Amino acid sequence: MSDTEILGMTQAEIQAQLDAVNTAITNLLLTSKRYVIGSGVSRREFEQSDLPELRELRAELSNALKATNDESGLVMGF
Repeated sequence: MSDTEILGMTQAEIQAQLDAVNTAITNLLLTSKRYVIGSGVSRREFEQSDLPELRELRAELSNALKATNDESGLVMGF
């Protein structure tokens, strides 16, 4: 998922993606194997080796969600 795709998402869409990523990470850690989410065209498979990318995506989504809530921690001005 690119930064451009994330920036074009609504708060609800970002939260849904973040929930899916968190679930994938949790299930991979519990099973140490493979996790499949969705079906058909939207089916996505994750393996243990995907954990670093999933964690990076989780951080990006969390930052995007904070930005939509004006909680980015960035303070401008005085």
